[in-house]
Amino acid sequence: MKITVISASPKGQGSITWQSVRYLEKHNPSHEWQTFHVGKKIKGYQKKRELLEELAASVEKSELVLWVYPVYTFVVPWQMMEILDLLRDAGLEGSFKGKYCAQIVTSKHFYDDTARDYMHQVAESLGMKHLEALTADMDDLDAAAGRKQLLDFGVRVVESVECSRPVGRRFAAVNPDRQKLVALPGGAEIEIPQSPVSSDSDAQELAGHGVVIVTDCRDEDANLKVMIARFLEKVPGARVVNLNDFAFKGGCLGCFQCAFDGKCVYPDGFDRFHREEVMSADCLIYAGSIDRHWFRPVWKCYDDRQFYNGHRTTMMGKSIGYLISGSLQEEPVMRRILESRAEVGHLFMLDIVTDESSSSEETLALVDSLAERAGRAVKEFPSRPASFAGVGGMKVFRDLIYVMRGLMQEDHRFYKKKGIYDFPHRKVRTILQMKMVGLLMKSPKMRKQGAKVMDEAMQKKYDKIIEKY
Repeated sequence: MKITVISASPKGQGSITWQSVRYLEKHNPSHEWQTFHVGKKIKGYQKKRELLEELAASVEKSELVLWVYPVYTFVVPWQMMEILDLLRDAGLEGSFKGKYCAQIVTSKHFYDDTARDYMHQVAESLGMKHLEALTADMDDLDAAAGRKQLLDFGVRVVESVECSRPVGRRFAAVNPDRQKLVALPGGAEIEIPQSPVSSDSDAQELAGHGVVIVTDCRDEDANLKVMIARFLEKVPGARVVNLNDFAFKGGCLGCFQCAFDGKCVYPDGFDRFHREEVMSADCLIYAGSIDRHWFRPVWKCYDDRQFYNGHRTTMMGKSIGYLISGSLQEEPVMRRILESRAEVGHLFMLDIVTDESSSSEETLALVDSLAERAGRAVKEFPSRPASFAGVGGMKVFRDLIYVMRGLMQEDHRFYKKKGIYDFPHRKVRTILQMKMVGLLMKSPKMRKQGAKVMDEAMQKKYDKIIEKY
């Protein structure tokens, strides 16, 4: 069997994820393996069509394609999105149609499920038969159990291909009717200003607080331009940052050079740009168009490069909203990621507004509502408790940073300062109280009375809180 491996890690053969491929290859020598380190060599693929053709030809001749990558900010690395974009632009996507595929994904189990589901959805949109994904811990190869799980995965995938296993579709195919967006009026004539300035006093006050629209809006994005312009009418003091105006030297390298001082190794000034132009905001509005189940690749480059800031939720307590052109109803994974990112970052999600409404009037009314809420948010700083998406995500990072604090020094200082190290085993008083309750509840008589006593105690506690505050 010929197997084509597409590895998106920028570390190439030094990638932890790719070591799993090496291990599989060692234990499956009868198969023909060909790895393309597209993450490491992405600039070459951007410049040379022959490299894209070589990759497409290998896929064409293969029975199985393995997508291999580390998780970067909830999804695949920018390099994976970029290679797919390049193949599409070159007209070479057809080589994937009908092929079996599987994934090997590594992380510390921080939203590896959303990354896996995104790539699964992409594979199905390419016409591929997706078998399964191995979402492994970065350290799994160190343990016998992890190595067995990897080999078992390999056996299942190979057997599925050899027996031509039928594969059902997990994600609904794109509905052409939902993709027909109502054209908003005047989009072709609109030019989005970079940083509009108004003499209005309220607008000046709002500009001082910092409402920032981050976008990749292009001339052809007629509906997106209308939504941004409408928002600016209602919030004229908002600043506009267009990612197309920033000269990215490349995607995140995963080099961890920023772990000590928070400075990115690239000399393009992204860390300064991001701190001054984006993180200075009290309210962020992201505005983009859906393209292959996510925003365009430049957005992923922007997202990944934010890792110069480590795992620090430095905008916690601020607000965020989205203006999106495209049918988000067709993108359940994308919606889940957008909402989860806000939760993990302790950002207040104002709304996600799209242009998939039944009329232009309805869309513009939703934009107006978002603008009104953004204007209030920079003054009121709304908040809500985090759901599992936020709490669970931060628990993963809390434990990770504590263990790796010798390397991730900036993260460690931030987590200590913000009180994120809320380890439950340090709550000695609560632990002792629960032990005493446990001893008492061993008695059948006390168990019978315990529920009533506990309910009454809790009621008294909250009576005092409500009366006091």
